[in-house]
Amino acid sequence: MWSAETAVPACSPPSSLASTAATFRGTPRAGPLRDVLTAFARAKDVRRLPSPRAWCGGAHWPNLVRHTLAPRLPRECRAVAEAVVDAVLQAEASADTVHLVHGDFGPHNVLWHADQVVGVLDLDHACAGDPAIDAASLISFFGAAQVAPIVDRAILERAMIHRASLTIQLAAAAELLADTGLRDHALTNFVTRHQAGTLHDPGGWQPHLDRM
Repeated sequence: MWSAETAVPACSPPSSLASTAATFRGTPRAGPLRDVLTAFARAKDVRRLPSPRAWCGGAHWPNLVRHTLAPRLPRECRAVAEAVVDAVLQAEASADTVHLVHGDFGPHNVLWHADQVVGVLDLDHACAGDPAIDAASLISFFGAAQVAPIVDRAILERAMIHRASLTIQLAAAAELLADTGLRDHALTNFVTRHQAGTLHDPGGWQPHLDRM
């Protein structure tokens, strides 16, 4: 049984369990996913966890984007990247709660038995932060329209802002690891999403809180 306090499987799952990646086909299982997010919100002593984005620079991430990554983008995308960073910081400042955040919450990191979540995997990016960060990951998989029923509107708005930053977070992590191939791939994805109008949501939804 999944443990809400530790956010990891309480025992090793049997080999017959399929990951969400194998059982999801474009639609989130709303009830169980909502239950996991609720359990994250109830976790205690989360302020001992790292701050958001420790894996891609932490407090240095904004300057890493502005001074190192943005100059590598096409000229018309540089201001967009900087505005995304500013919007993320503003959205986090507006959040009224700090929760346990998985940091990479999606089909690839959830285990199911029938219709119940029995395991949450890979907490390398876990932090104390805005719960919208985890909703942002779900938006990447399922789209904002299908995530909307399992989070409140304010979280959904902030999640779309966070979602716009995911590729430049990956680019920052790659830069810190000197992985130029991954960095450039992530930056190309940022440009592609911007040009397609899908930075905030694969379906094209835009956050009302966005001021870019």
